[in-house]
Amino acid sequence: FGLDHGGFKQDWEADLTRNLVLKAGLDLGAARGRWEYSGWVVFRTVDEESRFIPDLNSRTMDAREGGTRVGGYLAARAQSFGMLTSELVVRFDRESHTGETHFSPRILLRWDPESRTSLKGGIGRYVQAQAVHELRVPDGETRYGEAEIADQVAVGVERVLGRGVRGRLELYLREVDRPSSLFLNLTREVTPLPELESDRVEVVPSRLRNRGIELILSREESGPWSWSMSYAFSRAEGRFAEGWAPLPFDQPHTINLHARYRRNRAWTFSGSWQYQSGWPYTERHPRLVEGQGLVPGEVWTLTDQRFGTFNGMRLPPYHRLDLRATRTFLVGKGSLEVYLDIFNAYGR
Repeated sequence: FGLDHGGFKQDWEADLTRNLVLKAGLDLGAARGRWEYSGWVVFRTVDEESRFIPDLNSRTMDAREGGTRVGGYLAARAQSFGMLTSELVVRFDRESHTGETHFSPRILLRWDPESRTSLKGGIGRYVQAQAVHELRVPDGETRYGEAEIADQVAVGVERVLGRGVRGRLELYLREVDRPSSLFLNLTREVTPLPELESDRVEVVPSRLRNRGIELILSREESGPWSWSMSYAFSRAEGRFAEGWAPLPFDQPHTINLHARYRRNRAWTFSGSWQYQSGWPYTERHPRLVEGQGLVPGEVWTLTDQRFGTFNGMRLPPYHRLDLRATRTFLVGKGSLEVYLDIFNAYGR
């Protein structure tokens, strides 16, 4: 694979009044990709007469694709009453290799009712076109798909709670229309050529949905101790012909804890603990099949792969503790740090 690309990007900003700022930008680009791909693998299946039949899976492609990109935006940011800041953005995108043109409006708001509290919110449309180099040639893709169109809403509040503690709460919802198809290996095994494995499938969602809430508490260094903790609940799902199903990296629960103790200028000790829900997977139902081999009277046995509901099962939760000790040496006008790390301290 080879890629030749180039581009030009320019942004402008003008203060029209004390409380009104106008921004604009232009993004131009061109790219051309070259693919030379060849791969093959032989699988063995059993026919109705219990004979092993070789099944050749091969793919050879020599492709040249390219296109130009024209993008731009216009934004106006205004401040009202000294507490409310709003920004309206309209973006334009044109991709020649997909033949699509899109306009994406967005609005962002920030309200600071007092010095210790800030509320933020935003709603908008985001368009993600398939780039020239993202043509999935190994999976047999020969044409670029339609751009993904995502509508997103996010709100959050941040507050200084005192004693150096800061808290933040965020919620978001993102829905994607016309999502790209997904090429996956149902066994989730890591192989050098996943596109040639027998468990390789293409799943085509009609819609994607991501939603979640995250709470973060932290205390900056104001003495020997500093710490942070966060909890996030999130879902990443796709709607398929059989209904809604979790996506491969759907992770409902995530917890992160971090603490740091600075004994003096020379020694620092820290630890981090993380917990996350297990990823979903598709249950495998292997069965042994016997059939006639190449030599008359010879019997071969193979494992036939059958799969259950897509991502209908889930791996166990994962958690881990990492520890670090750091020794700092003053060297002239600088410093040298030597540290010892212990990963997965309790061998999970």
